[in-house]
Amino acid sequence: MSLPDFSLPVFFANENATLLQEAIAKVEAPEGVSIRVVEFETDLKAITDLPMNRFVDTIHPAYGMTSSDCSDELTLIATRNEAPIGHISASFELIGKSQTNLDLFVSSVFVASGERKKGIATALGKAMMHTAEAWRQQVAQSRGMNLMGDIDVSGDTEPDSGGEVIVTDMEGLAMELSDEAFDSCQTHNPDTPAP
Repeated sequence: MSLPDFSLPVFFANENATLLQEAIAKVEAPEGVSIRVVEFETDLKAITDLPMNRFVDTIHPAYGMTSSDCSDELTLIATRNEAPIGHISASFELIGKSQTNLDLFVSSVFVASGERKKGIATALGKAMMHTAEAWRQQVAQSRGMNLMGDIDVSGDTEPDSGGEVIVTDMEGLAMELSDEAFDSCQTHNPDTPAP
C-alpha cells in the first residue's frame, strides 16, 4: 500500500494559464480596464514609469513585481488601452497537510496616481484572491482531498493606506471563498439531522 504524496506543490503562473484566465474572468474590472498576468520584460519599465504622488506613495511603483516563471509568486497587471496602469504582487505558500490552506502575502499593490479611487486596486485584489482560491482547490483535488481550507491574507502595507484597505478587502473575500468551498463539501455532522 502506497501513501499519498503530501509534498507541497509549487505555483508557477506560466504553468497555470487556464486557471488564471478563469479566475481573472470572475472579476468585474472598472470600465476600460483589463487585468492580465505580468509580461515582465515589457511591464517592468511601464510600471516603473507610472506617475507617483511624491507625498503619499511610500514604495517604488515596481516594488515586488515578479516574472511569471518565479515559483510561488504572482504579479497581475491592470491595463487601460493595453498600457499598464497598476499591479498587485503576492506570494503563495501552501500550509497544512490535513487540509489545504494557503498563506497569501501581498508584497505590493500600486496604481498610477491619476487612476486611483476608480476600483482598479480592488479589482486586482479580487483577481489575486480568485486565483489563489482556484489554485488552492486545484491542489486539494490533486491530493484527493475535499475543498475545505482557508487562505490567510497578509501584506506589506502602510497603516491607513490604500494598500491596507485592499489587503483588508482581500481578507473578507478569502472568508467568503472559504465559506463557499466549505458549503460545497459533503460533510457529516452527527448533530445535524439528515435531509
